[in-house]
Amino acid sequence: MAGLIAGSLSAVGCVGRTYGYGATGGAVVYTAPPPPVDYYYDYRPGYVFVQGHWFWDRNDWRWRQGRYVRERPGYVYQQGYWDNRGGRHVWIDGGWQRQRPGYVYQQGYWDRRGNGGHVWVRPQWHRQRDGQVYVQGRWVERDGRRVYQQGHWRGRERPPVRDHRGEVRRRRY
Repeated sequence: MAGLIAGSLSAVGCVGRTYGYGATGGAVVYTAPPPPVDYYYDYRPGYVFVQGHWFWDRNDWRWRQGRYVRERPGYVYQQGYWDNRGGRHVWIDGGWQRQRPGYVYQQGYWDRRGNGGHVWVRPQWHRQRDGQVYVQGRWVERDGRRVYQQGHWRGRERPPVRDHRGEVRRRRY
């Protein structure tokens, strides 16, 4: 009887180690997902763009389109991603994270490395730096190619100073 059950499970792909569920309930796939799809989306005030991603559907990868969701004051959205854990690709769901006082959230992103490969760079919380603001990384067009410009810290710009006539002049440092 056990052989019959094992043979039946193997026939439907359950023992073939292509797909399963991890301890946290996320999908586990033993075949690497394809590279992320490049697409453009616009900034919409009051909304966050939830990135599209590959998902495993029976015996093939399929692309799920991204979508806009309404911002939640006091929260940041952490994007979902596929995490490679020793040849097992585990889907980590995205979701809302409460903003941490005194910290800045750096979004995760896909970094192109090597021969067309992509590596997920995990999101991070950075302690806020006095007198500086964190500029989130973003995709830019450079020499006809899309490249990721890393996030970075920069000094806060001071407000312009008005002279006695009301004209704006730049402060000198």
